[in-house]
Amino acid sequence: ALGVQRMAKRRAIVRRLPAVEALGPVTVICTDKTGTLTTNEMTVQRIIASGQAFEVSGAGYAPRGGFSLSGSEAAMAEHAELQDFFRAGLLCNDAALDEGAEGWQCTGDPTECALITLAMKSGMDPAFENDTLPRADVIPFESGHRFMATLHHDHAGHAVVYLKGAPEVVLALCDRQRRYGDDQPLDPAYWEDAIARMGTGGLRALALAVKSGPPGTGYLDFAAGRGGVGGGWRRCQPRARWPRRRHLVRGVRVLPLRPAPALHPVGRDHGRLRRAVRGVRPRAGGRARRPGRRGGPARLRRAHRLR
Repeated sequence: ALGVQRMAKRRAIVRRLPAVEALGPVTVICTDKTGTLTTNEMTVQRIIASGQAFEVSGAGYAPRGGFSLSGSEAAMAEHAELQDFFRAGLLCNDAALDEGAEGWQCTGDPTECALITLAMKSGMDPAFENDTLPRADVIPFESGHRFMATLHHDHAGHAVVYLKGAPEVVLALCDRQRRYGDDQPLDPAYWEDAIARMGTGGLRALALAVKSGPPGTGYLDFAAGRGGVGGGWRRCQPRARWPRRRHLVRGVRVLPLRPAPALHPVGRDHGRLRRAVRGVRPRAGGRARRPGRRGGPARLRRAHRLR
């Protein structure tokens, strides 16, 4: 058909032409970003721990990059208090990272692979750490409690629990924070402000915590200890571009569906950030309220995406 040929010249190929003809009354297009607008890779970009904010360089899963503090290069050997942070991300983890002919390949969750890469950038050896602190028990991540916890024992029998999950959940389980090498009472306002700044910059925040246990501890409960927050973002596809105004039909908005209370992560690659509407919930009639003019839905559950 002539119409299909004209669309093909504009790199738009459709299976059913009537589906395109029905786009006339459309006002909002919701698109999944993972693998479409992004490469389905996560990279840790910032660490907030011990009262300081560290920037992390490098992209993708290759353990190449470094750390900086206030614009100056930071050697992790001089920040021993961060070792628990890196070790928590490495051991409270079910993913695997392997180097192959096509580069570093992730097996498992992209966020967990990003944490493995982060630990390797700091100089840690995953095989050595897992052998030194073998896992004894685990609370798997579930959407109900929104965290994962693992129990480990060293060869002397001492127990340690590592935990990672949604920042608001992890903070609720903690009562102490490590600052400049000392354990202090938790300051929730400080962490809430730090997490908000990450969201403003388009980063997805993840909290990690650690708790030492007495020798012989053989099971896990829902308590944590001290920790920090890391922020990461998904890299955009090299050819993916946020639709410009001239590419859109008048009155049509394109929104990514994502379960994160932050700004559009793809905005970092496109030089623009869009405000997100937090806590979108369906109304009694089954329809979610319409996002604001400059907003998009955030923290969607799978059931919400179908309404």
